[in-house]
Parts: sequence; C-alpha cells; structure tokens
Amino acid sequence: MKKIILAISILITSSAISQEIELVNFKSTDCTEERGIGDSILFKKQNGNTLIIKITAEFNCCGSVSGSIDLKKRFLKKNILNLTYEDYSEEYCNCICYFEYTYTIEGIKKENYLVYINGKEIEYTN
Repeated sequence: MKKIILAISILITSSAISQEIELVNFKSTDCTEERGIGDSILFKKQNGNTLIIKITAEFNCCGSVSGSIDLKKRFLKKNILNLTYEDYSEEYCNCICYFEYTYTIEGIKKENYLVYINGKEIEYTN
C-alpha cells in the first residue's frame, strides 16, 4: 500500500510541476516622463497557453533593458512566475523614465501562478 501511495504522489508531483514556459516576445515602450508609479501590472490576458502581461517600471533614461522569465514550481502551492528586466548597458544618465514592458509567454497554464517582478510579488487588480 505504501508503494502505491508513493507512486501516486510521484505522478501527481511530476505532473503538477512539469510546466515548460517560453518568453516569445519582450517589448519596451520609449522613455516618457517619470510618474512615480514603480513596478505594477497594467494588463494581463491569457488565451489558452499564451499569456500577455504588460508592466510598468521606472528606470534610467539611457539604460538598455532585456526581459526574462522564470517559473518557480511549487508543490501544493501556486507557482511563481517571475518577470525580470535587467539593464545591460554601460552608459547611464542623470534621469529616470517611465517604461512599459510587455511579456508574451507561451506554455503557461491559466491562473496556476503568482506574478513577481524582479523577485517581488505584485498583485494585479483589474
């Protein structure tokens, strides 16, 4: 009986956390005037296994940003979808701009995750 329970637990665990996702597109708006908003979620739409999330950020005016994603899989809890944006430029200016970043992600199951931006949980209110 213990072997059967162990086998069932392994199957449930592997199916619950075997979700492969891919960032298929990352877009950034041009620099606009600083708004004092910080990181927030502007828009979130899921169509099948495709998720589009638009976030806000305030960042150095001269920065060049790349986006990435990471899905931390957790058993018996919602997974964590971490959206990151990182500056890869070597040039900085003495100004801050407001940006909007749009992430298009494929392979994610609907509402099976919490959204984090650069490691911090961000709640989305429609």
